[in-house]
Amino acid sequence: MFSKKMLCTLSIIGLSLVGCSNVEEPVKEEMSEAIKEEKSEVLNEIENVEESTNSYMPNQQESQIESNNNPVYEVQQPQEEVIEVPACDDTIPYGAYTSYNEANMAAQNALNESFFTQGWSNGHYGVDTHQTECGTIYYTYWFEEFVGS
Repeated sequence: MFSKKMLCTLSIIGLSLVGCSNVEEPVKEEMSEAIKEEKSEVLNEIENVEESTNSYMPNQQESQIESNNNPVYEVQQPQEEVIEVPACDDTIPYGAYTSYNEANMAAQNALNESFFTQGWSNGHYGVDTHQTECGTIYYTYWFEEFVGS
């Protein structure tokens, strides 16, 4: 029932907007008569829908009579205890990565740069996995010159 009422209301609004959009152009009498007929049909439908919905609702006097005959008891609900959970720290440290592949590529690039800038002949790197208090996983890397015996 509600959707029918909304459809009728939207139709009226749409028809009024169509009529407002042609302000500069003269409106033909044939079109305006057709629009007036459609509006009157839609208004009749709205009135029919409102009458049918009003027939199911008791009027205000009847509802007051019914409420006066029935005793009203207030029931107090017990209050629930509110437990505050401290917020977890979900910050990812500076220089850490949220993707393993990004951390791996950064470690390879850092190791290669050390080979060229510091003259390393051999080295290795690793990617470590960490987790924040909230459970977010992040990755860091390390690299060093590998010196054999």
